Amino acid sequence: MVGKVNAMKCKDLLALLGDYVDGTVDPSLCEEFERHMGGCTACQVVVDNLRKTIRVYCEGRERALPDAFQTRLHEELRIRWKETHPAKNG
Repeated sequence: MVGKVNAMKCKDLLALLGDYVDGTVDPSLCEEFERHMGGCTACQVVVDNLRKTIRVYCEGRERALPDAFQTRLHEELRIRWKETHPAKNG
């Protein structure tokens, strides 16, 4: 079965993502959004991850990072800092 010519594309969904999650998208667009996600695993994952992120944030609990991840994150931040803030010669 061929989809509608004006069917929602991933880029359309991503452009409306914030409004969709906030519940401020027009109901007709909401239906298109849901229809698109029904056939697009990538967009389902994006929306699910965003919902989980919002839920974790709203819970307001501090979460510890795994030690290995925290170490890698700090190393990467140090590298980026040095790249963007070279030491002054003087």
